[in-house]
Amino acid sequence: MTDHHPTADHPSGDLPSGGRADPGRNLGIIVRGIIAVLFALLFAFYFYESVSQTLQLSSYLSTQNPLLKKVGHPHIAFPWIAIAPFLLLPFVTYGLAYLIGRRRTALVSIAIFVMALAVLSATSLTLESIASQLTRIV
Repeated sequence: MTDHHPTADHPSGDLPSGGRADPGRNLGIIVRGIIAVLFALLFAFYFYESVSQTLQLSSYLSTQNPLLKKVGHPHIAFPWIAIAPFLLLPFVTYGLAYLIGRRRTALVSIAIFVMALAVLSATSLTLESIASQLTRIV
């Protein structure tokens, strides 16, 4: 008596390779997993950069605001309108790229992650520019 365990791809339990999972499919899953982890490291760098720049901006404003108060210049508020998306953007773009590319071939997944990195770079640069303009001392 044989044990038949149905799988999602073969509900009847009949696997195409005589009862064993397809090794090519397992290799594809491993390759896509490695791609996802490598790109996660690149996106994590952008998050590190955004945290670093947020801390630098906070330090800058904490030293400049007392000096500005002494000379009668108004207080400069922390530009959360530009910084909050700057901090969330690496997670959002990675998540979307992962969801879009997860069922694609390895090459297409790489292309999707590269496009997501390009979107992240351009948007990060724009948000940095906005934050810089909001904290500029005139």
